[in-house]
Amino acid sequence: MKANFPLVVVLALLVAGCKTSTTAINKVHLGMSEPDVVKILGAPDSRAENKDGSARLFYTLRTGGSIYSPYSVTLRAGKVDAYGRDPGPAVSSIPFVPAPAISQ
Repeated sequence: MKANFPLVVVLALLVAGCKTSTTAINKVHLGMSEPDVVKILGAPDSRAENKDGSARLFYTLRTGGSIYSPYSVTLRAGKVDAYGRDPGPAVSSIPFVPAPAISQ
């Protein structure tokens, strides 16, 4: 068991660092440039360009433990115009695996 402890610690740190925490969104503010947002939140999960010239960056941020929630940042003329949590369910990073059927 002692030999596996360092491996477990390394794996836990890797999993914990996979997504940005929601506390980082508190560092974003109106008027901030897109490169500054990316420095704080990292590369977005996806990006949408709108017909009005605005863009929306989509993120999945860790809200606690293994729970992740959707957030977005809206940019107009390359500056933050709006940001916050998007509607939608929080999801767990632990995949759901259905229990095997019990045959009788």
